[in-house]
Amino acid sequence: MSNGSALWKGNTWDTGWGSVRLGHHSELTVTTPDGVQSILLNAVGSAFVDAYASETWACMMGAAGSQVVLARREGPTIEVIAEVERIGSVGRVGTADEGPGATIGTHAVRFHPRPGTDQCLLAWEIGVALIDPDRGVVWTHVHGDPDQRVLATTETGVELKGLRSALTIDLTSGEIDSRERENPMAVDRATLAAWRQSIGR
Repeated sequence: MSNGSALWKGNTWDTGWGSVRLGHHSELTVTTPDGVQSILLNAVGSAFVDAYASETWACMMGAAGSQVVLARREGPTIEVIAEVERIGSVGRVGTADEGPGATIGTHAVRFHPRPGTDQCLLAWEIGVALIDPDRGVVWTHVHGDPDQRVLATTETGVELKGLRSALTIDLTSGEIDSRERENPMAVDRATLAAWRQSIGR
């Protein structure tokens, strides 16, 4: 899957190698033939978690939460591997915003498997992170632009594009190439001044 699944409170999700249950009090429980493990997720304001499963592991993040959770079939194990900034914690343009987590109407969490590997790119409203089942979070980048969307993911890189800029990220190193996008609606000052003069303003 590329966009993951929504696991609602009180429901159980079949990962293919086990199951994950999200309790009504935000406890996450992973069950496999080898055993059961649980953690309490800080999911304030989240009625569900976004979830992605590979053949041996799963990644989850609360709809409005900041914690990234990794569950593994072997063991099984389940743990918080990172806390990331969401729109509610930095605001739309990097300023303080009221309330925890993503604000209403801004939720955008997607999972993009990295071809040829067992890794996955986690993309949310204002950032991206590379998830590895053994290393956890390999790197993370908060670009702060809610308009950025992942266009393509290859073995070596990921392409993102927003209204004002485009990003290319090396998936191995996390190195970023940022390019400003030309605004087709923009008018240079000289043209604007000539237009104003022509209409007597």
